[in-house]
Amino acid sequence: MYQPSTIPYQQHRSFRHTFKAGHLTLGLFFPIEAFQTKCRPCYTRRN
Repeated sequence: MYQPSTIPYQQHRSFRHTFKAGHLTLGLFFPIEAFQTKCRPCYTRRN
């Protein structure tokens, strides 16, 4: 079964490469799939 790493994330090579001290990091997120739904927005729902 999968075992999580015991190394702190700050010490991982990819993390150090992506997030360098003193440099700005810009992220871009986009949906992999678009889902169409007929649900009302959360703020209009009643419990």
